[in-house]
Amino acid sequence: MDVNGMTIMDLQCRLSGGGGLFGSMALVATLADKKKAFDKCAPKGAAPIVRWDFEGSKTTVLDVDDPSEQVAACVEKIMNKVPPTMKAQCRAMLLVGDKSGAEQAAASR
Repeated sequence: MDVNGMTIMDLQCRLSGGGGLFGSMALVATLADKKKAFDKCAPKGAAPIVRWDFEGSKTTVLDVDDPSEQVAACVEKIMNKVPPTMKAQCRAMLLVGDKSGAEQAAASR
């Protein structure tokens, strides 16, 4: 899924109260708003896998999996600043930084 230049792969969410496709699209748009910040985490490209919860007014990052601890820590910091749009538990691979580098990182996972 690509929204505003942000590519999100393998998005899996359990949305409370439904929401379906439109709920997922709203969720992706919320992440895409932070694209520039995510890109700074890995200028050469990365594909971290993130698990998080949106609960009330807080985002709780459960896990960021990336071969680089520095990238993982940076992505986690930004994810904790993403404002929740709904109650949800999600998992996704975020392609950040250089597009071709991120695609290569995704292919190797």
